[in-house]
Formats: sequence, structure tokens, C-alpha cells
Amino acid sequence: WGWKMMATHKLRILGMKWNNVRNFEKLGLGTGDNHFEQEGWTLMQIQNNYGKTTTMHLLRSCLTGIKMPRDKLTGYRYRKGRTDWGGDPEARPEFSVMLKLDDEIFQIRTVIDWKKGEQEFHTYRENAGGDRPGWSPPTYFRSLFEGKKQFAELLVLDGEVAKEMNRATTENTIGKAIRQVTGLEAVCDLIDEEGGTGRIS
Repeated sequence: WGWKMMATHKLRILGMKWNNVRNFEKLGLGTGDNHFEQEGWTLMQIQNNYGKTTTMHLLRSCLTGIKMPRDKLTGYRYRKGRTDWGGDPEARPEFSVMLKLDDEIFQIRTVIDWKKGEQEFHTYRENAGGDRPGWSPPTYFRSLFEGKKQFAELLVLDGEVAKEMNRATTENTIGKAIRQVTGLEAVCDLIDEEGGTGRIS
């Protein structure tokens, strides 16, 4: 997960954490010294009905500072209902994303009180007082993402948004674009979703 901005800035997602979110009782990916690989893109494979779309919503919310609709907050709570899994169905769900903008590492965390229908942000910046309440990322990050829902949807793309965009263009624009960016175009061409002669389908 990385983007080059205006050829002068580089932004990367280094890691994410879930705590009591949907079926994620407690999980951290790319946290600590074990950051996501430096390939420029990362693939996360998560089983159905586990929390993929929820993760995309929470990630966009953390990037933009836009809170989720109040009537949807109940859907983000831990839902396994099995304490032997370690999750607490009564707890407040927490999600955080660790980012690196140029040389500064910072973290944006969101906590959801699904009982009261409230969501809050916390931002950790080592050189700006540590962990503080509110959405307060570096200035350049703020200028790029603050309140920009559609921009965040393009960068953090889930299947539902991709399907809508493909329907609007009447072709698999999103799939083709992702293949180009990830370098998988040649591999996907061999598989050939359209079903050409002499190719594996």
C-alpha cells in the first residue's frame, strides 16, 4: 500500500490493527518492526463475512477523518459472540492504521461506541505530543485526504465500489487498472477472463 504524491512525497500504509471488529477479535498486520513489504502493493485475503468491507470502510474513515453514519455503527461490533475466541461482543471496536509520510510515521485510530452511536479518532505522532484525541495527521496528509470521500474510495477500493464503477463504464476498467498497477497484467492475460481461443479459461 503505497503512493507517490506529486513526485516530492511518498505515503505508505505500514500496518493495521483490529480489536473486536466484526470477526476480528484481535489482530495486527505489519505492526512493530514487521511492516508490510516494500513492493508498493499488498494483497490481503480474508474469508467471506469476516470483515473485509468493514475494514475498507474503517480505513477510508481513518484516512479522511469522516465519521461513519451513526445508524451503521452497530454493524462494526465484534459478532462471534464466543469468548473462547478472545473477542468481547460488548466491547467498543477499535481499528487503527499506521502510515509513513516521507520520514514521519504516524497512526490514526478510531474507536466506535456502538451502544451510544458515537465514533472518535485518536492520532499518534511522536513529534507532536504522542497519542492525542482527534483526527490530526501531518498537514500535507490532511490537505490530500481530509473530507475527500470519493478520493479515498478510489485508493481503498472494495468489490462493491469496483462493481459499480465497472457497470458505469460497461467494462472491467477497475480489474484492468489493478493489473497494470500490480504488474499482473501478463499473468491475467494468460488466464483470459474473456475466454479467447488457445488460452486457459
